Amino acid sequence: MSVARPSSPEECAAALAAASAAGEAVDVVGGGTRSRVGRPGPPAPRRLETGGMAAVVAHEPTDLTLTVEAGMTVEAVAGLAAGGGQCWPQAEVRPGSTVGGVLAAAASGRERLRAGAVRDSVLELVMATGDGRLVKGGGRTVKGVSGFDIPRLAIGALGTLGVIVQVTLKLWPLPAARGWFGAEGSLDDRLAAAGRLVAGGRRPVCVLLLPGRLAVELAGPPDDVVAPEGLAPLDAAPDPPAAAGVVEAG
Repeated sequence: MSVARPSSPEECAAALAAASAAGEAVDVVGGGTRSRVGRPGPPAPRRLETGGMAAVVAHEPTDLTLTVEAGMTVEAVAGLAAGGGQCWPQAEVRPGSTVGGVLAAAASGRERLRAGAVRDSVLELVMATGDGRLVKGGGRTVKGVSGFDIPRLAIGALGTLGVIVQVTLKLWPLPAARGWFGAEGSLDDRLAAAGRLVAGGRRPVCVLLLPGRLAVELAGPPDDVVAPEGLAPLDAAPDPPAAAGVVEAG
Protein backbone atom coordinates (compact mmCIF):
# COMPACT_ATOMS: atom_id res chain seq x y z
CA MET A 1 0.00 0.00 0.00
CA SER A 2 1.29 3.44 -0.91
CA VAL A 3 0.71 6.20 1.64
CA ALA A 4 0.44 9.91 0.86
CA ARG A 5 0.51 12.57 3.56
CA PRO A 6 -0.05 15.88 1.75
CA SER A 7 0.93 19.07 3.50
CA SER A 8 -1.38 21.36 1.52
CA PRO A 9 -4.74 21.20 -0.30
CA GLU A 10 -2.88 21.40 -3.62
CA GLU A 11 -0.78 18.34 -2.76
CA CYS A 12 -3.94 16.50 -1.72
CA ALA A 13 -5.62 17.28 -5.04
CA ALA A 14 -2.51 16.11 -6.92
CA ALA A 15 -2.44 12.83 -4.97
CA LEU A 16 -6.08 12.15 -5.83
CA ALA A 17 -5.48 12.95 -9.49
CA ALA A 18 -2.54 10.50 -9.56
CA ALA A 19 -4.71 7.77 -8.02
CA SER A 20 -7.45 8.38 -10.58
CA ALA A 21 -4.95 8.24 -13.42
CA ALA A 22 -3.73 4.88 -12.11
CA GLY A 23 -7.30 3.62 -11.69
CA GLU A 24 -6.78 2.92 -7.98
CA ALA A 25 -9.06 3.58 -5.04
CA VAL A 26 -7.95 5.66 -2.06
CA ASP A 27 -8.65 5.25 1.66
CA VAL A 28 -8.81 8.71 3.25
CA VAL A 29 -7.88 8.84 6.95
CA GLY A 30 -7.95 11.75 9.38
CA GLY A 31 -7.59 10.67 13.00
CA GLY A 32 -9.06 7.23 12.33
CA THR A 33 -11.59 7.60 15.15
CA ARG A 34 -14.57 6.97 12.86
CA SER A 35 -13.03 4.52 10.42
CA ARG A 36 -15.90 2.06 11.01
CA VAL A 37 -18.58 4.56 9.93
CA GLY A 38 -20.24 3.68 6.64
CA ARG A 39 -20.29 0.53 4.57
CA PRO A 40 -17.07 -1.47 5.04
CA GLY A 41 -15.03 -2.48 2.03
CA PRO A 42 -11.67 -4.04 1.20
CA PRO A 43 -8.54 -1.95 1.89
CA ALA A 44 -7.65 0.31 -1.01
CA PRO A 45 -4.20 0.13 -2.62
CA ARG A 46 -3.60 3.77 -1.69
CA ARG A 47 -3.99 5.59 1.61
CA LEU A 48 -4.21 9.36 2.03
CA GLU A 49 -3.64 10.79 5.49
CA THR A 50 -4.90 14.33 6.06
CA GLY A 51 -3.00 15.07 9.27
CA GLY A 52 -0.33 17.02 7.39
CA MET A 53 -2.89 19.69 6.49
CA ALA A 54 -3.37 21.35 9.88
CA ALA A 55 -2.71 25.05 9.34
CA VAL A 56 -4.78 27.91 10.72
CA VAL A 57 -5.76 29.96 7.68
CA ALA A 58 -7.67 32.76 9.44
CA HIS A 59 -9.20 33.44 12.84
CA GLU A 60 -11.57 36.38 13.23
CA PRO A 61 -12.82 36.36 16.84
CA THR A 62 -14.90 39.48 16.31
CA ASP A 63 -16.75 37.73 13.47
CA LEU A 64 -16.93 34.42 15.36
CA THR A 65 -15.25 32.62 12.44
CA LEU A 66 -12.28 30.27 12.18
CA THR A 67 -10.76 28.95 8.96
CA VAL A 68 -8.53 25.88 9.28
CA GLU A 69 -7.24 23.05 7.17
CA ALA A 70 -9.15 19.83 7.66
CA GLY A 71 -6.32 17.81 9.20
CA MET A 72 -6.33 19.90 12.38
CA THR A 73 -7.65 18.02 15.38
CA VAL A 74 -10.95 19.01 16.95
CA GLU A 75 -9.16 19.32 20.29
CA ALA A 76 -6.79 21.88 18.77
CA VAL A 77 -9.73 23.82 17.34
CA ALA A 78 -11.40 23.80 20.77
CA GLY A 79 -8.24 25.18 22.39
CA LEU A 80 -7.80 27.85 19.74
CA ALA A 81 -11.42 28.94 19.95
CA ALA A 82 -11.35 28.98 23.76
CA GLY A 83 -8.43 31.42 23.61
CA GLY A 84 -10.85 33.90 22.06
CA GLY A 85 -13.66 33.08 24.48
CA GLN A 86 -15.44 30.92 21.89
CA CYS A 87 -16.27 27.30 21.11
CA TRP A 88 -17.38 24.91 18.35
CA PRO A 89 -20.31 23.26 20.18
CA GLN A 90 -21.79 21.26 17.30
CA ALA A 91 -18.88 18.85 16.87
CA GLU A 92 -18.44 15.62 18.77
CA VAL A 93 -14.97 15.65 20.32
CA ARG A 94 -12.98 12.43 20.42
CA PRO A 95 -9.23 12.36 21.13
CA GLY A 96 -7.42 12.48 17.80
CA SER A 97 -10.46 13.33 15.68
CA THR A 98 -9.79 15.78 12.84
CA VAL A 99 -12.06 18.54 11.61
CA GLY A 100 -12.34 16.90 8.20
CA GLY A 101 -13.19 13.53 9.70
CA VAL A 102 -15.93 14.99 11.90
CA LEU A 103 -17.48 16.75 8.91
CA ALA A 104 -17.11 13.81 6.53
CA ALA A 105 -18.95 11.64 9.06
CA ALA A 106 -21.40 14.42 10.05
CA ALA A 107 -20.52 13.66 13.66
CA SER A 108 -22.62 16.05 15.71
CA GLY A 109 -22.06 16.06 19.47
CA ARG A 110 -24.58 15.87 22.27
CA GLU A 111 -24.95 19.68 22.30
CA ARG A 112 -26.83 19.40 19.00
CA LEU A 113 -30.15 20.01 20.74
CA ARG A 114 -29.24 23.65 21.40
CA ALA A 115 -26.50 24.39 18.86
CA GLY A 116 -27.81 22.45 15.87
CA ALA A 117 -26.15 19.85 13.65
CA VAL A 118 -22.47 20.11 12.81
CA ARG A 119 -23.28 20.91 9.16
CA ASP A 120 -24.93 24.13 10.37
CA SER A 121 -21.57 25.39 11.65
CA VAL A 122 -19.84 25.36 8.24
CA LEU A 123 -19.76 28.67 6.35
CA GLU A 124 -17.27 27.73 3.64
CA LEU A 125 -15.76 24.43 2.55
CA VAL A 126 -12.97 23.52 0.12
CA MET A 127 -12.88 19.99 -1.27
CA ALA A 128 -10.28 18.19 -3.40
CA THR A 129 -11.94 16.06 -6.07
CA GLY A 130 -10.76 12.86 -7.72
CA ASP A 131 -9.74 14.68 -10.89
CA GLY A 132 -7.38 17.00 -9.02
CA ARG A 133 -9.54 20.09 -8.67
CA LEU A 134 -10.11 22.23 -5.57
CA VAL A 135 -13.81 23.09 -5.35
CA LYS A 136 -15.07 25.77 -2.96
CA GLY A 137 -18.61 26.34 -1.71
CA GLY A 138 -20.13 28.89 0.66
CA GLY A 139 -18.43 32.02 1.97
CA ARG A 140 -16.38 33.00 5.03
CA THR A 141 -18.82 35.60 6.31
CA VAL A 142 -22.24 34.90 4.82
CA LYS A 143 -23.62 31.66 3.48
CA GLY A 144 -24.11 32.35 -0.21
CA VAL A 145 -25.56 29.43 -2.15
CA SER A 146 -26.03 29.37 -5.88
CA GLY A 147 -27.18 26.04 -7.28
CA PHE A 148 -25.94 23.06 -5.29
CA ASP A 149 -24.96 23.68 -1.66
CA ILE A 150 -21.53 22.03 -1.83
CA PRO A 151 -20.82 22.14 1.93
CA ARG A 152 -24.05 20.32 2.77
CA LEU A 153 -23.40 17.77 0.03
CA ALA A 154 -19.89 17.04 1.32
CA ILE A 155 -20.72 16.87 5.03
CA GLY A 156 -21.71 13.31 5.83
CA ALA A 157 -20.65 11.99 2.41
CA LEU A 158 -17.71 10.04 3.93
CA GLY A 159 -15.33 11.34 1.27
CA THR A 160 -17.26 9.88 -1.65
CA LEU A 161 -17.52 13.28 -3.35
CA GLY A 162 -14.00 14.40 -2.53
CA VAL A 163 -11.65 15.09 0.36
CA ILE A 164 -12.49 18.03 2.61
CA VAL A 165 -9.27 20.06 2.86
CA GLN A 166 -10.31 23.41 4.37
CA VAL A 167 -13.32 24.81 6.23
CA THR A 168 -14.56 28.03 7.75
CA LEU A 169 -16.48 27.40 10.97
CA LYS A 170 -19.02 29.61 12.68
CA LEU A 171 -18.10 29.68 16.36
CA TRP A 172 -20.22 30.40 19.42
CA PRO A 173 -19.32 32.50 22.49
CA LEU A 174 -18.43 30.42 25.51
CA PRO A 175 -21.39 30.50 27.90
CA ALA A 176 -20.93 32.40 31.12
CA ALA A 177 -22.15 29.40 33.11
CA ARG A 178 -23.18 25.81 32.58
CA GLY A 179 -24.33 22.99 34.80
CA TRP A 180 -25.86 19.50 34.90
CA PHE A 181 -29.11 18.59 36.65
CA GLY A 182 -30.82 15.25 37.12
CA ALA A 183 -33.87 13.41 38.33
CA GLU A 184 -34.88 9.82 38.94
CA GLY A 185 -38.24 8.16 38.54
CA SER A 186 -40.28 6.00 36.24
CA LEU A 187 -39.71 6.10 32.50
CA ASP A 188 -43.00 7.94 31.99
CA ASP A 189 -42.08 10.56 34.60
CA ARG A 190 -38.65 11.12 33.05
CA LEU A 191 -40.07 11.38 29.54
CA ALA A 192 -42.64 13.90 30.74
CA ALA A 193 -39.96 15.98 32.46
CA ALA A 194 -37.79 15.91 29.35
CA GLY A 195 -40.74 17.03 27.22
CA ARG A 196 -41.43 19.97 29.52
CA LEU A 197 -37.80 21.06 29.37
CA VAL A 198 -37.56 20.90 25.58
CA ALA A 199 -40.84 22.78 25.16
CA GLY A 200 -39.98 25.37 27.82
CA GLY A 201 -38.42 28.79 27.45
CA ARG A 202 -34.88 27.65 28.33
CA ARG A 203 -33.46 25.50 25.55
CA PRO A 204 -31.30 22.80 27.18
CA VAL A 205 -27.84 22.09 25.80
CA CYS A 206 -28.44 18.38 26.18
CA VAL A 207 -31.08 16.00 27.51
CA LEU A 208 -29.94 12.45 28.28
CA LEU A 209 -32.32 9.65 29.16
CA LEU A 210 -30.17 7.24 31.14
CA PRO A 211 -31.11 3.96 32.86
CA GLY A 212 -33.24 5.07 35.79
CA ARG A 213 -32.27 8.74 35.51
CA LEU A 214 -32.73 11.90 33.47
CA ALA A 215 -29.72 14.21 33.04
CA VAL A 216 -29.95 17.72 31.60
CA GLU A 217 -27.28 20.29 30.82
CA LEU A 218 -28.06 24.02 30.81
CA ALA A 219 -25.80 26.85 29.67
CA GLY A 220 -26.04 30.63 29.45
CA PRO A 221 -26.18 33.53 31.89
CA PRO A 222 -25.74 32.41 35.51
CA ASP A 223 -29.35 33.31 36.33
CA ASP A 224 -30.53 30.83 33.69
CA VAL A 225 -28.38 27.94 34.90
CA VAL A 226 -30.51 26.89 37.86
CA ALA A 227 -32.20 23.60 38.60
CA PRO A 228 -35.45 23.18 36.66
CA GLU A 229 -38.50 22.12 38.61
CA GLY A 230 -38.14 18.53 39.78
CA LEU A 231 -34.41 18.27 39.03
CA ALA A 232 -31.41 18.55 41.33
CA PRO A 233 -27.84 19.69 40.58
CA LEU A 234 -25.36 16.97 39.60
CA ASP A 235 -21.73 16.98 40.67
CA ALA A 236 -20.45 16.14 37.17
CA ALA A 237 -21.51 15.34 33.64
CA PRO A 238 -22.66 11.75 33.02
CA ASP A 239 -19.95 9.42 31.80
CA PRO A 240 -19.94 8.42 28.11
CA PRO A 241 -21.56 5.04 27.40
CA ALA A 242 -19.30 2.16 28.40
CA ALA A 243 -20.04 -0.45 25.76
CA ALA A 244 -18.48 -2.40 22.95
CA GLY A 245 -20.24 -0.29 20.32
CA VAL A 246 -21.93 3.07 19.95
CA VAL A 247 -25.11 3.68 17.95
CA GLU A 248 -25.18 7.05 16.19
CA ALA A 249 -28.40 8.53 14.83
CA GLY A 250 -28.45 11.71 12.76
